[in-house]
Amino acid sequence: MDARKRKEDLDVMNGMTGKQRDVIRELMKLKGPKKVLFNQMTWKLIHVALYILYSIYSVMGFAFLVSGILIEYGEEYVEKEIIPEYARLESTAEEQEKYYQNAVKIIAIMQGYIGPYILAFGTQCSLIGIIGIIGQAKAVYCFMVYGAVANLIFLMFWYAISLVLGLGEVGISEILAYFFSQAVYTDYIFDNDHRVVTGFTLAWDEIQSKLECCGAIVYTDYKTIEHKIGNYTVPSSCCRNASDRHCWTSPNNENSFIAFPCKIAFWDVLQPYTKLANIITDYIHTLVFMLFWFSWVCILKIVLIWRYKIRCLNEAFKKA
Repeated sequence: MDARKRKEDLDVMNGMTGKQRDVIRELMKLKGPKKVLFNQMTWKLIHVALYILYSIYSVMGFAFLVSGILIEYGEEYVEKEIIPEYARLESTAEEQEKYYQNAVKIIAIMQGYIGPYILAFGTQCSLIGIIGIIGQAKAVYCFMVYGAVANLIFLMFWYAISLVLGLGEVGISEILAYFFSQAVYTDYIFDNDHRVVTGFTLAWDEIQSKLECCGAIVYTDYKTIEHKIGNYTVPSSCCRNASDRHCWTSPNNENSFIAFPCKIAFWDVLQPYTKLANIITDYIHTLVFMLFWFSWVCILKIVLIWRYKIRCLNEAFKKA
């Protein structure tokens, strides 16, 4: 296909005068309209706006990368240094302790399973920022298109996040419960006799132990999961004493957490952060608004460059 396209281009070029061929080569090097469609000041404003956009992506990507690394590999540092600093902002000692315990539980939910996604998200944000800045600085067309498409995708992503946060703690806890119930059904390896080292199994066992809950929606979910080894009723992480074999087969309210599904635990953990969720939602709405207009600026610049090239091409052919 590429060879045929090159042959067609050569055939077209062979039918032109030398001056016309030179015109086309020069036009393909043009970086954009200078005086034809917009004046210099407007064009510079578009450049500055896009530099700001991609700088925001770079900073946001770096922040997510640091957060992902801390969640995934710095649990001890987060629990001892970072969380206590924020817990001190609470007014009473009881509220400080509750804040600390809830924050530790949230880290447990995120670590091992959500942490890698945060790292991947941060990497992608940083990549968009770097490629976007290079595209603007060097007028690399494919980089500009990549930046515009990525910006539209992120616009939809953040809009979806704002809708989820708008559901409130109950809605979020329901979504988390559904998400984890599906993951438990397909990815969790239920084997009490051997230590399972797969990422999700370790993460989910950690969540159940720290939140003192059993099953995403109800503990009987473990009867029908895909990867079950042995005739046990619940995983050892559902038991108050993980080595209690009686609990594995005959769990009750005294020796296990079966009365407390993780759906309820998610709600209890999220409830103290209502104000924080509202603040984050406001920031995300602002971000969505900015991305919406920046998306139009990205598309506008790409369209202007090609319109300018076509216009100059037509004018050059009339003179050639």
